[in-house]
Amino acid sequence: MSGRYRTVREIASGGMGRVLLCVREEGRFKRLYAVKRLHPHLQQDTDFRAMFQDEARVAGLVRHPNVVSVIDVDEDEQGTLLVMEYIDGIPLTKLMKLNSDDGGQLPIEVCLRIALDIAEGLHAAHEARDHDGRPLNLVHRDLSPHNVLLEWSGRARITDFGIAKAAGQSTSTATGVLKGKLAYLAPEQVQFLPVDRRTDIFALGIVLYEMLTGKRLFRSHGDQHSGIHRILHDPAPDVGEERLEVPPAIVELLFRMLDRDPAERPTTAAEVAATLRRTLLAMDPQGDIQVSDTLEALASELRSANEAATRSELSRALQTPTPVRDRRYAVGIAVGVALVALALVATAGWSLGRHEARPAEAAPADEQTALAAPLVAEPARRPAAVPIPIEAPEEAVMDAAVAGAPGAERVVGTVDAPRSATKRRRRTPRRGGPPGTDDAVMAAVPSEAAAMQSEAAAMQTGWVEW
Repeated sequence: MSGRYRTVREIASGGMGRVLLCVREEGRFKRLYAVKRLHPHLQQDTDFRAMFQDEARVAGLVRHPNVVSVIDVDEDEQGTLLVMEYIDGIPLTKLMKLNSDDGGQLPIEVCLRIALDIAEGLHAAHEARDHDGRPLNLVHRDLSPHNVLLEWSGRARITDFGIAKAAGQSTSTATGVLKGKLAYLAPEQVQFLPVDRRTDIFALGIVLYEMLTGKRLFRSHGDQHSGIHRILHDPAPDVGEERLEVPPAIVELLFRMLDRDPAERPTTAAEVAATLRRTLLAMDPQGDIQVSDTLEALASELRSANEAATRSELSRALQTPTPVRDRRYAVGIAVGVALVALALVATAGWSLGRHEARPAEAAPADEQTALAAPLVAEPARRPAAVPIPIEAPEEAVMDAAVAGAPGAERVVGTVDAPRSATKRRRRTPRRGGPPGTDDAVMAAVPSEAAAMQSEAAAMQTGWVEW
């Protein structure tokens, strides 16, 4: 770990890398950060490193209360690392799972407030510009409950821009390769067509539907190709038939957001946010129903356990000697000490020789003190790391920069678009199981299934797959 950031514990792990909870201490200043780095074997992969650096460049340009910020990019002997805000809370997947285990449904107002935060964060990302004022044309491409973090205060934050598409980025998606979580991909993604901000709006529609119903929308049941077929051919669901009390404005909004034709979807995430805000105001004018109250009701024990573990491991981490920031820096110190020592020894030798050249004279009293033993410069060493127990993540879903905030990727064969797509307005929704970890992060054509199978387990570990 970089000398400025001491590892407290691992909080996420996925197929591409891991996220560590770290502390930076300078004098009396102490602050927690989430530090993201690639797995060692990927640090040497040019494409992965370029994608990692793209994430830092893109996410660093998005500044909004509903987006997790990348604060710094650093280097150490292990490679590049991204320093991000530490979000004290839980991923949306965890809230949905806790609610499902509890056997209830999230309050509609809570679902709409979370969706409103996501929509406003998305709009900020879509509108982001570079330092010269040029539009980035940023598309997240991997929005899902795994990449939405909930602060204990109730605010939702979007994270993990690892596979975001932006103008001028150094990496691009090869033909025939899908990036993102299959269950949250838009039809244009699985057909390898151009994507834009409406692609993220489709994914937000899936997230909102699943929050309201507690059911997965595009479950593949172990067959990735059937999942792709459902994305391309299943009609937009009628959330009002799954939950009768959902306001008509939200039912209609979801029909539009989940339309297979991007031209029929809302043009911007700001338009989605405006509808959500109006509906919330009509349902809860006083703002009595808060996301934080729901988090307290469902996750108070989890919060207490996480805070206790963090306090214990933070105290242990702060007792560890500060590591040397860079190996070259350590070598420089060693060489410097050695040179100074040699100079002192040489000076002492010259002085001794000068005195021995005067045998008839007694040495002055102040020179009769015995010479000290020769100075030996001991090379500077990196202090031994104090082992810190690392708890295994509770979820098999890693949400990269959080208290737990991944974008996994898989190779998929070309998928033919349906020959016709007849639009229907009121359609019978699919029924699925409760939310949980993805059935598959990506799908692989039979010819490449064997090559990719060994990575499948790693791609599905941690809090978020990124």
